[in-house]
Amino acid sequence: MKNLFYILFAMLIFTEINAAEVFVQDSVLTGPAYKQEVYYSLHNAQSKSSDANLWDIAFEIIGAGYSILSNDGYGVQVYYNPSLTYEDFENNVDLDDVKKNWKQLYNSVFTWTEGAFVNSKDPENDFDLGWGEYSLATHSVIASRFYVVKTITGKWKKIVIDDLTARIYNFRIANLDGTELIEKSLNKSNYEDRNFAYYSIDNDTFNNFEPSINEWDIVFTKYISMEGENKDTPYPVTGVKTNPKIKSIRVGTNSPETHPIPDVADFTTNITTIGSDWKRFDGTKFVISDTLAFFLYRTDTQKSFRLLFTGFGGSSTGKYVFKREEVATSVSDNNDANSFSLSVYPNVINRGETVSVFSDINDGNIEIFSNDGKLIYTSSLSSNNELSIETISTANLSTGMYYITLTNKFGKAIQKLIVQ
Repeated sequence: MKNLFYILFAMLIFTEINAAEVFVQDSVLTGPAYKQEVYYSLHNAQSKSSDANLWDIAFEIIGAGYSILSNDGYGVQVYYNPSLTYEDFENNVDLDDVKKNWKQLYNSVFTWTEGAFVNSKDPENDFDLGWGEYSLATHSVIASRFYVVKTITGKWKKIVIDDLTARIYNFRIANLDGTELIEKSLNKSNYEDRNFAYYSIDNDTFNNFEPSINEWDIVFTKYISMEGENKDTPYPVTGVKTNPKIKSIRVGTNSPETHPIPDVADFTTNITTIGSDWKRFDGTKFVISDTLAFFLYRTDTQKSFRLLFTGFGGSSTGKYVFKREEVATSVSDNNDANSFSLSVYPNVINRGETVSVFSDINDGNIEIFSNDGKLIYTSSLSSNNELSIETISTANLSTGMYYITLTNKFGKAIQKLIVQ
């Protein structure tokens, strides 16, 4: 009978599971007024906190990255005048003119690679990288603009990033009248495996408080989100951003704890997929959405997680409460005693026809969920054989996509079913 099973599975698509999916309750503290940024690993629940007031700007480290962030969520402001060039850095700058006529820049909410200093680029010029232009001759980025920055403590400074050459950023900072000029360099090689290296203009210090890019998946922080009907009104929010190696998706569902993981191909690299709007303030307390599930897929380890938020403490504590579980997306060699397989045939079917569900276990629960997470069918496996076959009529199913799940003590396996 076992041989028959393997013959069937040689012809069918199958999924397997090697470990039970178990929710783990957890929380992090960002402190009163959210003064801490917290980097968190979904894999091992390790976290690292850093004082968010210890930096004004941050320089991208990974690969050939050139993005420069502002600490906009904590009050840093960046301005530029499109009619001026980097050479005008030598001239005095009038603060009233900056406030009235210069354009304020913000970090992208979609990607780490478009910090505030990059978002002044000309979209019609492929070599314009915002603060500088890429040189084909030297493979360096050379200054093209300068900026005015309001720091964490409210000081006004002007800054020009002179170049990024051989993995070294060179930049200058001065008062608006040119006094107290300092020249600085940041070598990417001193911050290997980090996403960004951080610099405090107020304290003239570099900071290496971000953990290795391999040691965290999400960061709890404050940032500027574009709100309003046209998504063009900057507003400070508290929420979650994801690691560059994370792809994610949010699912609105009535069953966030059991909704099947979507196809990883549908996940995006948007770093604020989780964001901040899973909570809202009703005038007296924060209310957490009970119809949102977040799925995260790590591209280097190929591990996937479900993340559900259950509480938020607000500015008095900065406490985030959530639960997480690792969910299966991979295929194994079926050589583990704690693994099992599930196959659905045919997985595209006309309404009213019968679908067959195959498994190499003889006990467990079969459930069918609609695409919006509603449980619409359930049954139990019961077989004395090594191969279990369950036949299910689709006469009562509407056309659409469904997820068939098989759950037993070892975990859960999932397959798609499309009813035409």
